[in-house]
Amino acid sequence: MPNVPPSIRYLRPDKGGIYDYSIRIAELYSSLGCNVNTVDDHKSSWNVIRSIFRGLVWVGDLSQVTVAEIGSGDSSIVWSTLILVLFGRRVIITLHDTGVIVETLFPFYIMKNYPKPICSIVNRLRKVLDLCFRERILRRLIHRAETVITLAEGQCVLGRDTIYIPHPLLLRSPSIYAPPKSFTIGYLGFWGKDKGIEVLIDAVAELPKHSYCLVISGSTGNLKDDYSQAIISKAAYKNVEASFPGFIPDDEISSFLNSLSVLVLPYLPSLPGASSGVALRAIEVGVPVVASATVALKRQFTATGALFVEPGSASALTKALKAVLREPNDLIQIAQINQRRVLEENSDDMILTRLTKILTGE
Repeated sequence: MPNVPPSIRYLRPDKGGIYDYSIRIAELYSSLGCNVNTVDDHKSSWNVIRSIFRGLVWVGDLSQVTVAEIGSGDSSIVWSTLILVLFGRRVIITLHDTGVIVETLFPFYIMKNYPKPICSIVNRLRKVLDLCFRERILRRLIHRAETVITLAEGQCVLGRDTIYIPHPLLLRSPSIYAPPKSFTIGYLGFWGKDKGIEVLIDAVAELPKHSYCLVISGSTGNLKDDYSQAIISKAAYKNVEASFPGFIPDDEISSFLNSLSVLVLPYLPSLPGASSGVALRAIEVGVPVVASATVALKRQFTATGALFVEPGSASALTKALKAVLREPNDLIQIAQINQRRVLEENSDDMILTRLTKILTGE
């Protein structure tokens, strides 16, 4: 085995799709002989201050290489790793949302329970601070990190070339997809305004009644908040037969996907991110997919790996779903071909080779 570092400090979010990714990557680092010390990042009221202090504490430990997973909501991880790179410590970063990197560097969680006028003032201050300092800080971090990893090929982030490490497979062996008896349309994942869920409801509303079942899993994290209620109310208003089971546990995602006739990813172009964890799970399972023709999804599925539709177009999505409803076998065959491709490209051996080169500086 090449001379890999004996110890890695693995800094990662404490939940979400990135957490699933980091669990598998941490296992692969361990298989290379590294002692992996995972640090789950928890959001707190004093996020920025706590994160800077944490980075200062870690500066004195020269025995560990820091590996950090950064998604759009992980400003605290940015601050800790920024301190480390400014002091010349070894830092390897994986960026999950290359379009935005992080949404804000000044989250001000402590203010969220204050009266609305105060929150409004603080929110405006946050926007000003981000406008003035966000890109400058992120550029400094990305250019001083030893290596920057992304989950899509050919990414250049703020002028820095990156290394592509695909999402490790969660399934150890390919599953055999068998379509359900009733035509079931599904959505899986977090509910955000850029996810196109309202477009999906508008599209399904134009299908013949009683010809389908619609399952919209996931939520905003709270099915009682305003946006969640707006989604549920829209389905009722459109007379769409839909169920809302909430978030699907990780160990039940494969069985959930296998229960669908088609998974719909109606993402809008404004959605940041280099890749979709839900898309990868769908490809692993072999479930047919109808997806928005965004750059990220077309790259992930390849040009022929899904049935693509114009992003944001309910009429185009309705047309695609009607085609699948009439002749489902065509899309099933496409999904099976794509499943075999991903199982080969995302193998543990291939990822281990790349991780070894990163850790040894080859």
